[in-house]
Amino acid sequence: MTIELFSEKTVQEFFESVVTTQAERRVFSTPNGELCTQPIREQVDNIMTTLCPEPVMLDPKIYEGGSTAAGRGNLLLHTWLEYTGTGRLFMLRPRKYHSRPPMVTLLQPVGSGTPGRIIIRHALSTIDEYREYRIFAHQQFRMIQDYIPWLNEDLEYFEQSTRSWLWTLLQAKRKRLCPEIAGEEPVTEHIPQSGNSPDRVSNEPHDMRVDGGAGGMQR
Repeated sequence: MTIELFSEKTVQEFFESVVTTQAERRVFSTPNGELCTQPIREQVDNIMTTLCPEPVMLDPKIYEGGSTAAGRGNLLLHTWLEYTGTGRLFMLRPRKYHSRPPMVTLLQPVGSGTPGRIIIRHALSTIDEYREYRIFAHQQFRMIQDYIPWLNEDLEYFEQSTRSWLWTLLQAKRKRLCPEIAGEEPVTEHIPQSGNSPDRVSNEPHDMRVDGGAGGMQR
């Protein structure tokens, strides 16, 4: 069994369908007294801290270990990357991406005091299989290492955009409920501009594949 990473909804779709929907519910369920007395910035921070996923940080080291496959005498080789952050992000697609998503065997979530793991495993019986497997595994991990900066950049972009929208929503409700309270000026933060803006998303995929001996091990 294999898992295609970064292959489901985009980061933008995740924010539109999950984060903004839940944030809006939080705003309209906030008691009027709390909304009128608590600073808007504090309300925005509380909502976004609860709803926004934590950026993913990868350990650059590739780990490797093995065990004997039960009943076969083959070597079951495990290769993995370790990470911290929200594992759910590995299924979201950033605006910049490879034409073929990286394939892994298992995603282990972050535990209490332990990092998560992105694992590729394969049963091997010959040296040639081992060489081919290592080429394949390292190819997949290089693609994952490419994706993480793109993913975190999108995460920051859409988080800041959602903060601005949420501030406007809270301000409008507060003006309606308690117009006697002076409005707050939103604190604008830097939104990354290195990629395409959401209104100018390139549909052209980025293919940075490494061809060669690994090809036969992909599907």
